[in-house]
Amino acid sequence: MRWHRNPFFHTAVLPPSVAPSARQSTDLDGATAAAAAANRAAVLADDVEAIAATGPQATSSAVANVDSTPQGLLAEAAKLAVEQTHHPRLSFLARRHHEPSIPRLTILEPSDHLTPYQFFYIFIIDGMGAFILSGAINFAIAYAMYKTINSDKHPIRLFQFPNTIAGDAALTVFIQCVITWFIELILVNRDIRSGHIQPIGFIPEPANALLRWFLLLDRLPATGSSGSGNNGETSGSGSGNASGGDDEIFRPLSAPHDANCRCDKHVEPYEPGSLKHWMFFLVSQLIRALMLGVLAFLLVWGPAIGIMTAVGDHHNGDWWFDSSSWAPPIFKLIYGGVLALLTTPLFVIFWLVRCGWALQANQRHLDEVS
Repeated sequence: MRWHRNPFFHTAVLPPSVAPSARQSTDLDGATAAAAAANRAAVLADDVEAIAATGPQATSSAVANVDSTPQGLLAEAAKLAVEQTHHPRLSFLARRHHEPSIPRLTILEPSDHLTPYQFFYIFIIDGMGAFILSGAINFAIAYAMYKTINSDKHPIRLFQFPNTIAGDAALTVFIQCVITWFIELILVNRDIRSGHIQPIGFIPEPANALLRWFLLLDRLPATGSSGSGNNGETSGSGSGNASGGDDEIFRPLSAPHDANCRCDKHVEPYEPGSLKHWMFFLVSQLIRALMLGVLAFLLVWGPAIGIMTAVGDHHNGDWWFDSSSWAPPIFKLIYGGVLALLTTPLFVIFWLVRCGWALQANQRHLDEVS
């Protein structure tokens, strides 16, 4: 299996050489055994055909003496299949310590509805898991910030420095959104490639240009006056005029025609794997994480600060907290946990849906080129 060279397409995109669809693969050892049987049959047929003119006796003798053992890699794979049948544990240890790992086609087809396991994966494993982990981390940080200082020398207040709870809460939103975004990008795509989770395929692609840009669905064609092959993300409504119309902009993500495909649909703005290529990818992901951080800030920061005004002591134009109070650490525990519970499932859904679109677009692309 090959993965798309563009890191924007970390979600599993199958090249045309794999299959017309992204079905889960059959057992590798079973397929190898079938290949070995086919190999033996082919060898037998060739030898029998070559000596058929010598008579029935020679033919039957050749059939009896033909070496039906598969050769080369097929021999090793067939032997591995037999070992696994009789000694599964020994075979596993041999594969683990001596045999090179063989990639399996374990990417699942996009689902046409939200499956029970997808719900469990999104909201329980990732959602509740992030709630507990993020709450614990925020509590530990808040404990170090607010419980280990002298509040007489370094007062803890809601809005004023040096120890401002409101500022801490605002910064937490953006830092946590960025970290969560990149963590889920890695974890969800790993689970998709390993076949652990099924992509979502029942949500239609949006038609709005801004949404398509945000969801990494569109890429500029490799045409332009400079001839440099720019093919990055769309930049909004203004890029349509510069590129000659919407038809040139709305190129769905799809697999390359082959490993060295450089057509206008798949050429990269920078050399794949180069520093500029990865910097462009990381910056684009950071922009999206910060944009979602703004939405999360507008949603959770105001109500959270409103609750803290009911807990602190109001005097001298601000709300004060003593270092002996557990209110700031408990606030950060709940605040960080709720923020994770709201954002993490959304980020997981983002990558599951986008992978489903990638596989569906790849299928359409295969239909076009076939």
